[in-house]
Amino acid sequence: NLPPGPPIYALPLFGHLLHLGKHPQETLMKWCQQSKSDIIHCYFGQQLVIVLNNYSLIKEAFMDDNYSARAQPFIFEEHF
Repeated sequence: NLPPGPPIYALPLFGHLLHLGKHPQETLMKWCQQSKSDIIHCYFGQQLVIVLNNYSLIKEAFMDDNYSARAQPFIFEEHF
């Protein structure tokens, strides 16, 4: 049940990171326009990321406690 993703495939270890270029915010916005959706998924490395490209969606997500947590880096999970 993932939202649509970018039009290119994710690389096994890098995900979509190598495709973002010098201006990742512009690339993510272009991917949203190509998929005709304000919500897309992509992979930063092996981490799944959901991208919200609409102010009302971002505001709604931050108001909900289920979506307000940040992911912990791998090193913190291993050592603490």
